Amino acid sequence: MKQLTKDASKQDEINFLEEVASLIGEGTYLSSLFTERFTGWVEQKIKEDWSLDIMEVLKGNLDDISELETQVNRERVTSGNIQKLHEQEVKSHRQIAERHNVKVVGLEKEIQTLITNWNKTSEEVVRLKIKLREGEKEIIKLKAELYDLMKGN
Repeated sequence: MKQLTKDASKQDEINFLEEVASLIGEGTYLSSLFTERFTGWVEQKIKEDWSLDIMEVLKGNLDDISELETQVNRERVTSGNIQKLHEQEVKSHRQIAERHNVKVVGLEKEIQTLITNWNKTSEEVVRLKIKLREGEKEIIKLKAELYDLMKGN
């Protein structure tokens, strides 16, 4: 294997990378580093003239992961708070519904009492109308008798 110098072309560096990767035996620690995915990424970085500081990339990825974990934790807290608020609202609505149900039951009983009283009152009104008619008939009869008495004098 020939030495790689700073005068090497991009293609020379890519060829060197492929040669190094091919020399690493399977099952070694380095074989888990020099995967097709890794060597493909390095080749792409060489072609694009980007830095190959893997530690910088890893640190950036770790920073991204840390930031994402922070966001996820914030979302979990927010979600938990929303869940608690939702549960409180549901509980509050259930209590309101129970109070309204109690009121409805009370109003239904009151309506039933009013209907019963109305029916009794209606029956009483009918009885009183019958008595009134009977009284009117009695008055007419008494007027006729009085008239007959006054005529006979």
